[in-house]
Amino acid sequence: VNADAAGFSIYNPSRGVLEYLGHTGFNELPVNTDVYPGEGLSGRVWETQETLIVQNYTEWEGKLDNWVDVGNYYLAGIPISWGEEMLGVLEVALPPTQSLSANELSMLELFATQAAIAIKNASLFTEEKMRRIEAETLRELGVLINQMIDHPDLLDMILTSLNKVVPYSSASIQLVQG
Repeated sequence: VNADAAGFSIYNPSRGVLEYLGHTGFNELPVNTDVYPGEGLSGRVWETQETLIVQNYTEWEGKLDNWVDVGNYYLAGIPISWGEEMLGVLEVALPPTQSLSANELSMLELFATQAAIAIKNASLFTEEKMRRIEAETLRELGVLINQMIDHPDLLDMILTSLNKVVPYSSASIQLVQG
């Protein structure tokens, strides 16, 4: 779309924010690029889950002051979602004297759909990788138990291995005697 700049804000569920993780065309970004629901362009897109166009960002009432120094742009914010799950926001910046056509906006919305598929696939890949690590750790633990059934440090080794699968701050093993 011949944009001057573009970027992705991706939702971080553990922090409850959109993190500005990828961009091109902007010379300098603000120190803190995290956005909460309703804040700035990305936050509003996140909140409404609808494409939002801002003709002149520096004059827009919803602007974030720390982003004004980045430059004055015509901005399009496009939601990146998977069904009802909001994954992030695609932002595209043009000079304020230009705008995107309806066809260009449709193309960007299709691109956001493809980005959602890629983000979801990466997430599923990471989850599967973690499941494999957990399964391998449990398998190793089973082998260890069989090899060291009479070893005095066996219980400590079991707890150490367990912590790799289920992180804990405290754990114990209770043995039945008699």
